[in-house]
Amino acid sequence: PGEAEAGSRQPAADSSKQQQRQQQQQQTGGKVPDQQQGQPPPPPSHQRYVTLVAVTRTPQAHGCPSAFRLRIPKLQGYFTGTGDLLCALLLAWSHRYPDNLAAAVEHAVAGLQGVLQLTAAAAGPQVLASTEERSAALFRAKELRLVQGQQLLLQPEVKVRAEPIGP
Repeated sequence: PGEAEAGSRQPAADSSKQQQRQQQQQQTGGKVPDQQQGQPPPPPSHQRYVTLVAVTRTPQAHGCPSAFRLRIPKLQGYFTGTGDLLCALLLAWSHRYPDNLAAAVEHAVAGLQGVLQLTAAAAGPQVLASTEERSAALFRAKELRLVQGQQLLLQPEVKVRAEPIGP
């Protein structure tokens, strides 16, 4: 390739940054903070939420969706045991709401989120940000606060509601 041809190409990193900025402008209606002012742009929505989708063929109570999704806000940090806890909570809440899977999932997610928030508050931001260290003290600090969060599991505050999907 000639000099003019090679010099006219944008480096891949610049092109990627430009694409990210365009996506952020679309997501925020064109309002993206300037990084030069010390404000990082907001993360794309897929980095701020986890989407849980559930579909059931089991008959549901009148008006209860058989297919739905929840957009759950992500919490900063890495936690162990969240899948096990969610399954246990879903089993328990399914017993309470046998013909309303959406309500059972909402309550299970609310209980999990409550325990994670309690755990995050107890661990502190520095512990949650640590991804490299593998000490026993670090794992102990990140251990889910199940006993301390019993009330959050038994009477969760449902903040995220199931959104019906499909026909």
